[in-house]
Amino acid sequence: MNSHIDLSELNQNISDDDVQAIDGLYDATYKLRPMSLIPGDISITGNKVLRTIIKSGKTSDLLGYHIDQLYEYLKSDKPIQWSENGTVSWNLWTKVDSTKSAVEWRMLSGKFNISETQMKKIKSNEAEVLLGIPADNDYGFELVIPFNDIISVFLNKSPTSINYTSRSTLKQYCLNSEIANYRNLDTCQQNEYHCELSNHTDGYHVDTNTLDQNNLLDTSISDNLIAGENTIDILIGNLITSESLLNSSYGFSKLNVYIIESPKIDISAQFYTYQNEEIVYFDEDYLPKKDQKVYLRIDIENKSENITLNNLDLVMKINSELPIEIDGNNVFFNNQDISSKIRCYINEDFSNQYTLSELKNIASGQKITIMSEDINYTITQKNCKDKYVYIESIAKLNYIRDNLTYIQIRRCEKISGLIKENRIKIPVSNAFGCLNITCSVENPDDISFMVNISGSEDFANLLIKPGQTYTINDLRLSQYDINLIVPQDYQVVDTDTYSSSTQNKVSLSSTNYEKNVQIELKKKSNPYFYKNDQETVSLSFD
Repeated sequence: MNSHIDLSELNQNISDDDVQAIDGLYDATYKLRPMSLIPGDISITGNKVLRTIIKSGKTSDLLGYHIDQLYEYLKSDKPIQWSENGTVSWNLWTKVDSTKSAVEWRMLSGKFNISETQMKKIKSNEAEVLLGIPADNDYGFELVIPFNDIISVFLNKSPTSINYTSRSTLKQYCLNSEIANYRNLDTCQQNEYHCELSNHTDGYHVDTNTLDQNNLLDTSISDNLIAGENTIDILIGNLITSESLLNSSYGFSKLNVYIIESPKIDISAQFYTYQNEEIVYFDEDYLPKKDQKVYLRIDIENKSENITLNNLDLVMKINSELPIEIDGNNVFFNNQDISSKIRCYINEDFSNQYTLSELKNIASGQKITIMSEDINYTITQKNCKDKYVYIESIAKLNYIRDNLTYIQIRRCEKISGLIKENRIKIPVSNAFGCLNITCSVENPDDISFMVNISGSEDFANLLIKPGQTYTINDLRLSQYDINLIVPQDYQVVDTDTYSSSTQNKVSLSSTNYEKNVQIELKKKSNPYFYKNDQETVSLSFD
């Protein structure tokens, strides 16, 4: 099909009678006019060609189309004749014109089914869906899409992230009036075997096993899938701007949809200490306190079924600052190499030690434990305020095959205005309150006083002497009652922090967690009527 009735002079190796002219396909700005969608069942089909021109030979005006319109002109129910190796090649039907550049469009369509069980795994991020081709190798497939010069993939009539060009002159396209960027293939020679599989497209191909800057699979088609029948349309454009391009190889490969189950890896950590040279682990009933030095145990468990995890590269950060780097050869803590001081155990068998090389191949169901007294940490006041020590982690590994990469990221993220907490959390004690109690007495004797401090969970009894300060640490952030027990011949002198006429209460909070209590006493003015250390005195007079 020609996009204009006056383009028959561009026909090459084809009769004018075999070319349908379509007048009015373009508007005044040389953009394809929107057309109504013509629905239809899709098998593995496609053999129509649409030729369009580029205004004044400018590649910047190449792509301004609506997908419904392309469906109408390019959908075909004629099956594709694949070669024995699953490829198809074609010739170009356009002459080179010094005043006009052209592109030949083809659309290959197919359909596939996704079961409810598969869909559940895909939606829960337990599996990725990638396009690739069959291959004669140990795995039976390669995650590549051969093409040349332009490719866009649509799933259930919606665009995907697969929009590539092998021509550096192409930068953008306009789909349904929305401007988007093509991704340019800087080189097609990074993988020799992939280029061999793409020899019918001059080696050009999309590598669908590619991670983006956020460590996500860049060409996954998981987002637009539905349970049941799905349609896929591959739009291919071949650019004709020079004689040399007529000698290029053009074609495609039969694609498969690969549902690849994601590995399941659990990274966990816990603090421990030593008591009588024995390891004691902290838990919810025994929490580390402020300023306490603790040691960190790291567990890496492969919870996948029948999947071995290879070449683990783990980076952890305590409180987003203190780095721990672990792989199958080395461990660095706070940028110091401590590999020789590491103890490595398997499946919690602490009677046998192993080397770090166990991290290169972690079998299904296997747990590897990393320990060292050189991985230590001192609990801070901020940790106590937060009630946790937070550890971020990024685990990068290979699975199924060495070039299939999985990355697990555990960190605190802000998504759509909401905070998603995914860091490793180790609980610590939030009891970091402090009371400083001082007692003073006018002309003190050699005497002591009893002070009782009680809260909802903590209490203490102090025997205090005048002129000394007593500090109670590790108090929970709560309200406390302070009661003073004094001999009968002493009385309280009111201060800013302790009064004789009220029930004395002190509240500790995360912003006001240290309080001073000043108690002042004096002897009563007529001690004759009081007897020391005696609660009741009976007096009689004649």
